[in-house]
Amino acid sequence: THGTSRDYGYGVMGYPCFTFETDDEQFLLGSIQSVSDRLALELEVMRYLISNVWYWRARLSVDSLVVEDGYIDLSVTNLGRASTANATVHYVDEAGEMLWHSDNFSVNGSNHTDVRLDTSDLVMTTGGGFELHYQKRVINAALWVNEPVNESVVTMTEDSEGLLPAPSLVLSLLCVLVAATRVRKSESA
Repeated sequence: THGTSRDYGYGVMGYPCFTFETDDEQFLLGSIQSVSDRLALELEVMRYLISNVWYWRARLSVDSLVVEDGYIDLSVTNLGRASTANATVHYVDEAGEMLWHSDNFSVNGSNHTDVRLDTSDLVMTTGGGFELHYQKRVINAALWVNEPVNESVVTMTEDSEGLLPAPSLVLSLLCVLVAATRVRKSESA
């Protein structure tokens, strides 16, 4: 339609918007389209944008996060229509202090992405957890989102070459010897 840009982009603040432009032909006698018809069309576009506002941003959902020795395999689905270009995974302690962050990765709108992230410098603590950190849209003014990763999708695999997560044989024998000497001391007293 004449005089309407039909721009469904994002404005300076990162919100979906459209523009309505006027031109010289709009107000000439014998114009094909009246201003009220053009405004009605623009209002229809605005209603569409408002009714679908939930989709007009990136909405990442972690399907699985598998922690292996030296890397993380991450599976993410974007439920929104906007892409994000600089998402990262963070590991935070109980106090919320970030102990590790991954390299950036991208997820396109309405897409599923599998990515492998290096964890060579990841140190995990008791009570810590993973968070997903990303921008709502691919523009500089977009807001950042920091969402905790649900523990039900996190899988830890044990390193087969590492120590067992139980007391070692030496520690067990030491405990038995200490207990035996205490029993002897209490019997002699």
